[in-house]
Amino acid sequence: MAKNWTKADTSYLNRYSASKTLNELAQRFGADPEEVRQKLIELKVDSKDAAAGIIGPDPAMGIFEEAVKALYRKSWKKAEGLFDKVIEQSESIDLTDRSRQYAEVCRARSAEDAAPADPYLRAVYHKNRGELDAAMELCDQHGGPTDENFTFLKASIHALSERFEEAAEALRLAVEINPENRVHAFHDPDFEALREDSEFGHLFGLE
Repeated sequence: MAKNWTKADTSYLNRYSASKTLNELAQRFGADPEEVRQKLIELKVDSKDAAAGIIGPDPAMGIFEEAVKALYRKSWKKAEGLFDKVIEQSESIDLTDRSRQYAEVCRARSAEDAAPADPYLRAVYHKNRGELDAAMELCDQHGGPTDENFTFLKASIHALSERFEEAAEALRLAVEINPENRVHAFHDPDFEALREDSEFGHLFGLE
């Protein structure tokens, strides 16, 4: 049976894939490694042992490994340039195909990296990319206890991080500030796991 990927699952992959091997990730989710690999490709990230998937010696392998390191550091321009070198120099079809794919990822991420100046929009930007710690840091820096937008956003970040008690408290405050947030939370996929827990059903008007 194919795995049903949740928001929490994809957030975990975005945050930890670079430090875990494909088999470790597969064990974490109880899924087939190939299924996990396809999900990583969809998310434009890869596992710690990505380079090991290339079979056979190649003179450009060293450049490829440096490019992968730059990719994990989110040095998009540097990584793109290194992957382009691999494409030019490699004698391996597998290696050039993988490098072409990653170079495209780097170009896309470079275009996305112009984060908005507004702190709230930046926090949403990071949350949507699975960078939950960065998003929460902005919430803590700029959002007070009576700030509706930041309080609701903190609730969703906690929920995605599976910190359900903190999520419930932040959502309770957001609903106190504006009761319409109960409706927003009911339809927000970020709160899927929280909604499914009967302990917190009252926050969504389910009791």
